[in-house]
Amino acid sequence: MEETRHPNWSDLGRAVLSNWKLFLYLTLLMMMMNFSSHGTQDSFPTFLQRQWGMKADAARRDYRDSMVGAICGGTLIGFLSDRFGRRRAMIAAFICAIAVVPLWAYAPSLTLLVVGAFLLQFMVQGAWGIIPAHLSELSPDGARILPDSLSVRRAAGGFGCIHRGDSRRAHELRERHGADCVRCIHAGSGGGGYGTREEGH
Repeated sequence: MEETRHPNWSDLGRAVLSNWKLFLYLTLLMMMMNFSSHGTQDSFPTFLQRQWGMKADAARRDYRDSMVGAICGGTLIGFLSDRFGRRRAMIAAFICAIAVVPLWAYAPSLTLLVVGAFLLQFMVQGAWGIIPAHLSELSPDGARILPDSLSVRRAAGGFGCIHRGDSRRAHELRERHGADCVRCIHAGSGGGGYGTREEGH
């Protein structure tokens, strides 16, 4: 097995550079995971209050119910990935999440909306349940924990830039075309919380 400790930073740097393609893949993967998870979570309570007229307590309750789906999905899909493979399980989870988007964004009743939110978080966070094992298995022995931590931090920074620009575009679209247009676009992309957040908030 390759030595996991390095006598100096130069040796560690060489280990990192020799795996730059892996670092790039992990960074892009984590950006996508951050975009999908935060985009479907962060402004959901605001969406419930503004589009469905809920009070804050009721919105938090329905948000909490959707997070039960996240816990169940992370556990079950993470377990199934042992049998079917990490990438296959993540791809299948996101395909199912896309299929649930119309119910999540355009449910005709509150009950169906909660069901859609539960299923969406089941799938999205189910894919997240695979990530720790997937990153650990891909990390080279010569830089064991570094690819994980760097890819997560770089992805978070990249996602932050995308998310701020996405919120500004949502505000502009809402002013021109109304909230329904923005909800459709954001539901399809998994971003920004339906365009319900005011710019600067």
